[in-house]
Amino acid sequence: MTTLAFASPNPAQIEDVPGLYISDITIPSSPAQLQEHGITHVLTLMTNRSRPKIPADLCIVHKFVEIDDDALSDILVHLEEACKFIDNALLSPANHSDATTENENCSKEVKVLVHCLQGMSRSGAVVVAYLMRRLSLTFASALERARLSRPIITLNHGFAEQLDLWQRMDFDIHDDQGREKALYKAWKSRRDGKLAMGEVESNKERTKSMASMAARFGARRLELQRKGLEDDEVEE
Repeated sequence: MTTLAFASPNPAQIEDVPGLYISDITIPSSPAQLQEHGITHVLTLMTNRSRPKIPADLCIVHKFVEIDDDALSDILVHLEEACKFIDNALLSPANHSDATTENENCSKEVKVLVHCLQGMSRSGAVVVAYLMRRLSLTFASALERARLSRPIITLNHGFAEQLDLWQRMDFDIHDDQGREKALYKAWKSRRDGKLAMGEVESNKERTKSMASMAARFGARRLELQRKGLEDDEVEE
């Protein structure tokens, strides 16, 4: 029987980092599913109007980072705080006591869920960035590893460019004196130049990004469908 090769677990546990998960908005929008999966920390990467509301009595530590899935959005500026949030949860489990509710149910295995709307671009970018920094991986290697857990991870081309740049900056946009590194300043200057072109030109850039992402998404889907068929042939 042929399986849907493009299906991804939701939430998906990142194989290389026990306790780290990625999903779309479905899981954090459902208190029942959050409890079912034992989620203790949630990192939301969305716009404010779309963010899920997590009931305080669930004893879940929730961090919200406002960012749009736009090729011109600056995700580099958020990577340090996002990675620290994950590290503080996974490497210092006692920090789970930061939850505001004194509830005996708070004492459980730490599970960090990173999500955006579809669990593809924004959350994918942060998970890939975290793997890059924690495991000292290249962007390509980290993306490949993340996709082992959630095959549909597909970053918009702007985020992909920024993560490649983040690697070149040794995973930090600031130098030892806290000043922005030259590579980051140069990227911001190019980005600001595109924004300064006006709405028409900016929309052209966004349209190009959407077309590029759709093409990569389609190619990824075809690749996984072919792999699924090959796996079925082997099983038969």
